[in-house]
Amino acid sequence: MFVLWNTNNLPEILMKRSSLILLLLISCYIMQVNAASKERIVKSPRYEVRTTPALTIESVSLSDEATVLKLRAEYLPNWWILISPETFLVADGVEYKLISTEGINSGEKFFMPESGKHNFTATFPPLPTSVKSFDYIAKVANGWKILGVDLTNPIPQYPIPEELMGNWNLMDGSGSWKLGLYKNMGIYENRIWDYAPVQTKNTITLVCRKDSKEVLKLHYKKGKDGIVFFGPNPKNMSALSQEQIFNNDYTIPEELSKDWDPNKFIRGGEVVVQGYLGSYSPKLNFSKAQLSFSNTFKSESNASLINIAADGSFTGKIEADYPSQIELELNNRFVEFFAEPGDTVTLYYDLEDLNTLRSEYRFVYPETRYMGGSALVNIQYDRYLGEKPYYDNQYHYRTKNVEEFDEFANKHYADVMRYLKSYCAKNKLLPKAEHLLRIQESISGLDNKLSYESQRKYWLQSDSTIQDRSLEIPLSFYRPLIDSLDIEDKCMLASRSYYFLVNRIQYFQGYYRKILTPNFGFIKKYTDFSVDKSLTQLADSLRNGELIIKDHRAPEFQRLSIFSTVVNDRDYITYKIPSEVDAYYEFMEKDLGIGASFFREAIVANVLFNKFTKLDKTPSNKTLASVLTQISDPDITQFLLDVVDSQRPKAIQDSEVDNKISMIATEAKAKERESSDASQLLKNILKEYRNHVIVLDFWAMWCAPCKSGIKNSYQIKDALKDKSVKFVYFTTEKDSPKDKRDAFIKENNIEGEFITLTDDEWTILKAAYNISGIPRYMLLDKDANVVNDKLEVYNQGEVIHQIDTLLAK
Repeated sequence: MFVLWNTNNLPEILMKRSSLILLLLISCYIMQVNAASKERIVKSPRYEVRTTPALTIESVSLSDEATVLKLRAEYLPNWWILISPETFLVADGVEYKLISTEGINSGEKFFMPESGKHNFTATFPPLPTSVKSFDYIAKVANGWKILGVDLTNPIPQYPIPEELMGNWNLMDGSGSWKLGLYKNMGIYENRIWDYAPVQTKNTITLVCRKDSKEVLKLHYKKGKDGIVFFGPNPKNMSALSQEQIFNNDYTIPEELSKDWDPNKFIRGGEVVVQGYLGSYSPKLNFSKAQLSFSNTFKSESNASLINIAADGSFTGKIEADYPSQIELELNNRFVEFFAEPGDTVTLYYDLEDLNTLRSEYRFVYPETRYMGGSALVNIQYDRYLGEKPYYDNQYHYRTKNVEEFDEFANKHYADVMRYLKSYCAKNKLLPKAEHLLRIQESISGLDNKLSYESQRKYWLQSDSTIQDRSLEIPLSFYRPLIDSLDIEDKCMLASRSYYFLVNRIQYFQGYYRKILTPNFGFIKKYTDFSVDKSLTQLADSLRNGELIIKDHRAPEFQRLSIFSTVVNDRDYITYKIPSEVDAYYEFMEKDLGIGASFFREAIVANVLFNKFTKLDKTPSNKTLASVLTQISDPDITQFLLDVVDSQRPKAIQDSEVDNKISMIATEAKAKERESSDASQLLKNILKEYRNHVIVLDFWAMWCAPCKSGIKNSYQIKDALKDKSVKFVYFTTEKDSPKDKRDAFIKENNIEGEFITLTDDEWTILKAAYNISGIPRYMLLDKDANVVNDKLEVYNQGEVIHQIDTLLAK
């Protein structure tokens, strides 16, 4: 087909074509602009807080079709992570569930590459254009969260320049923390300050939070290489760095250059604890923390509650009976610091740092900072633990039999002590810091051996491929490392590990293997008495003449049974305590090599303290004096006298000792140690069980003794099944995820009331009742008043008796 062109119309045709092309180009441009307007990308969005540094949002792509997050995971090489399908974006109260992932399959374990870094994307439904921020939440136990992700990326307005924020350290080589500047507050010279409303050029005006009349003008000047000069006097400022610098060029202050005096070591007083939590937000749903001081003589902890302000600051205090490490629990994260009575300790912890998983479980956190009189002890202690060679305990528990582990543990201990000696020679340490490290390493060496039996049993049960399955441990296994302890050193109390060591030696399994097991076999063989009965019942039967042992081992067994029980007669004080102490003295000296020493008397003080506090009447001075002949150390003697005096309602005459004594749990309410707030909280939680006696159990799914105790409580439940008794179990979602908890209850056919507490409720109750470990059992009356805050559920006959006593009232 041919087309005839009229050349006269050519200009008109060309003009029409040009207009059409131009129209098409404009349309394409408009379409591109419209398409671009529908997709908005926010790079490196700011966020308020996250629960882990393992996950970072690199960008957010927003369109009408979807919301796409580009994420970076940073974790240990060859360890796995899991992106839960139950992950949501939450914006303006609406949830947007995860649609898909690319680079990682949601719901499947992903093993990290050698680099420890991996990028992937997560796609969610589109967010409304009105949304300005969202929360990234994995709705599973301990799931990752990134909260307050800001889509507007505003330029933040702070009272001070953003580049000044952070922790500033002296450059004298000590690594000491001098200044902390944060969004809404500052820390300087061991005090907490607020910012004044107006700052001037090169100055920061601070108002003391404790005394609002005290105002400090802090001058600053920027230097090179990140150094900033700070000081209250512009002509005399200190050079500070955000890096900690350590060398031996600094001079230890004279007041810090002395070691402890053992003769003056045991002294009590209050420790004030204050500070700031980095990466904190009220959105994390906890505002309580707990301080614990572990008293070695009591085998229990003093606890106190700390309130965390919305800005991350906190202040609290705790009574300490002597200088020692104190534990701070922050939302199921446990950290320790050293303090002396009378100290004001200022702390900085970063929650992201505490949540960082490191390949070597050192539990030392690089971002932690200390101020106060004990600051340098803590700095040097942490630095050593962060630098010392690491070895995997579990590997050796799993792979070595008794003889091999004995040889290994002795050699390892010698290597550690040589390393410590070399480290102290190369680094300028405070005498107190060096002393604390020697104590800690000597206790750790022995604890390594004391842990072997239980850990080896676990691996033998878990790994059927282990060939050598023998586990007969002679007492000589422990002797070399017990002999290495300085058993006369009172300053051993400075280590919190000493508290646990004394407790472990007191309940040493070798003692029961040597005496308890043979005698139970003897009882079963030569009498008709049931070995299923408790030691209390055995002791009662021995005392009442129902069970007569005509054998040379009868006195030995009688002493043993008394050692583990509380007997109601007055001669428990006058005879049986000295008898049990004698029995244990003999075992410690002959079999463990622990002769007369402060260490041995600390163990005995434990026994005596536990016995005294279970009596509702205190012994007379005459009777008490006969008991305390077992103790020679004046500090321990005074401590036990103070315990008894604190229980005396009035002076007790010798004649009053003739009155029969009975356990406080069966005849009277336990002392009200909890605050009114905690007591009311407990009553509110348990209000629907009013008019029932309550057996309360604090537990967790990760705690094997807790689960064993729950399963074994069926005998008590059966005995009380027709009575007004409730068995109530307290835990948290973090400790006992609902799916695992429900499966455990169903699988074991557990009856009872299972209550999930909030993190703050758990912390409040733990602090109020000095709960330093679980399982922990309590007995409450029909009005939800605590009558026994340390119920011994393994003594089932006694528990039933106590409950029946309360039901009868």
